[in-house]
Amino acid sequence: MRYSLFCMKRLAVIAGTAALSLVFVARFEPARTLLLETARPAIAAVIVLLAALGCGRSALRIVRSDDTSLADALLVGFAVLGIISAALALVSTAFVTPFAVVVAMGEAWFLGRAPLPAFRPLSLHPLLAVAISLAFVAAIVPVNSPDELVYKLAVPHAWQLFGRMIELPLSSHSYLAMALQCADLAALALGGGIAAKLAHFGVYLAVIAVVRRIGGDWCAIAIAFTPALMIISGWAWSEWGVLGLLLLAYDRWSRDDINAAACALGCAISCKYTALPFLLAMLFVKRRDMKLRPIAIIAAFGAFFYVRNLIWTGSPIAPLLLPNAPQVAGYRGSAWLGLLHGDDIFDFRIVDESLGIILPLAFLAGLFAWRKHRDLVLIGVLQMPILLTIGPGSRNIINGVAPVAIAGVMLIEAMMPRRLVAFVAAIPLFVQLVLVTFTLESYDFVRYLAGREDAAQYIARTRNFAKPYDWIAKNTPPGARILILGENRTFYLQRRFIAAGNLDSPRIAAWLDSGGLDRERFSHIVVHPSWYRVGDAPLGTIEKEYMLQVPPRAHEKLMRFLQGRARLVYREEGYLIYECVTPSPSPATSAP
Repeated sequence: MRYSLFCMKRLAVIAGTAALSLVFVARFEPARTLLLETARPAIAAVIVLLAALGCGRSALRIVRSDDTSLADALLVGFAVLGIISAALALVSTAFVTPFAVVVAMGEAWFLGRAPLPAFRPLSLHPLLAVAISLAFVAAIVPVNSPDELVYKLAVPHAWQLFGRMIELPLSSHSYLAMALQCADLAALALGGGIAAKLAHFGVYLAVIAVVRRIGGDWCAIAIAFTPALMIISGWAWSEWGVLGLLLLAYDRWSRDDINAAACALGCAISCKYTALPFLLAMLFVKRRDMKLRPIAIIAAFGAFFYVRNLIWTGSPIAPLLLPNAPQVAGYRGSAWLGLLHGDDIFDFRIVDESLGIILPLAFLAGLFAWRKHRDLVLIGVLQMPILLTIGPGSRNIINGVAPVAIAGVMLIEAMMPRRLVAFVAAIPLFVQLVLVTFTLESYDFVRYLAGREDAAQYIARTRNFAKPYDWIAKNTPPGARILILGENRTFYLQRRFIAAGNLDSPRIAAWLDSGGLDRERFSHIVVHPSWYRVGDAPLGTIEKEYMLQVPPRAHEKLMRFLQGRARLVYREEGYLIYECVTPSPSPATSAP
């Protein structure tokens, strides 16, 4: 009787809250607008995260791991979901969403029967609450970060438009779309870009949980407040997921759960090439424990995308080792000289790549933690020469910096009282937060969060490609095939497209010069003159990413094609759209 009365009181509170919320939202239009914009993506993200949990639990059972904590299962499962989604997408992307929904339903049924661990919000450090809140705000804003627009979400979006996962040879970054990007296929189909970002927010929370388990709150704070990571914590980028899998591999191996560690390592290398140095370091440090079974597990979970790229291009790490590969090694000059100059602490050319103060300081302290945390330090230090040689930015060295920094934070905590640690860290954390706020403010999303505009209006206000893309959606047939030149932010384009990725000028120039326009068939060609240059004038650090720079010969071939086999149908907002027509013999050589 008492229990029934207690349940009725609970239901009354829930019903009252729902009724009052309904009245409030119905009367306050901005809240209703934002809620409607977020509701469907949130539901889609929950489905994807449930599917990831199901895949993770299954994977850990297959490798005979006993501990299947939610955070660990989610990290492993998100990558496994991506691998399975990629295999299905080779046949058709239509198979991906039903698979995710079915697995999510099974996992929901399992969670409904199993007791969940108690959630204790008061145990969360206030600084972590700040970082998590900021990540959530960034996650519910429409997709607008450059890498998401260019390839992290644009490539899975392109595969959806083509109906299956295909090679996109003019975009070198399409070969870098691996497990985490393929896991976004279901989210994009069910709820669009915000759904994918919210799913990655779930991964972010899992990474925070793993870091806290390894080193405690201050280790998690040091990593969560690193500007280069904090800025992207609510975006559908790879760095958080990869770092979490690598640290999970270390954690499991240190607890003698070697099979689960091998599974996490395999998943990590299936997500990004920069996980390979960590794998090599782990194999060296743990070489005495290395047997045939862990190696087989790593290969089973990690090989898919390398085999895919090998079949497509002949290089398992495409676009590397191929002609016209993007020159990432010299992206912002020598990484070794940049290390001496302090570019990784703060570089005014790329402010969002800053590692800030706390993490580099912890890294230096970690070098003195050799005796207490030998494996962590060794795993980090062994990677650094490789990462500094091949990595174009600070985020790509984070897998080497983080393990040593975690050891450093634990050493500092052992030497100093926690209150003193908080006092010393106060100003560095504050200025790092200012840098993060400064960067995120440039995306101008306050009006969207205030419910004054919807996603389409926000993108139309902040991105000049919105208007020509909208024209294409309204004035071209569904089967149109678009070539994009001088513009690589293609996520919002709703027709099949071929476009370059970052740093792909040599690839596009070689394709134009070899007569690619005569071999391929396009219905329309979009040219963005502001990002199109003829000649070999030096480009700035940021310009290298987006500018299409072609030699005069390739430019002349493009102009002849546009003059003789295309007609201009749109000129507005700095964009030109040509419709391809029957050939005409009249050449032209003027710039677009």
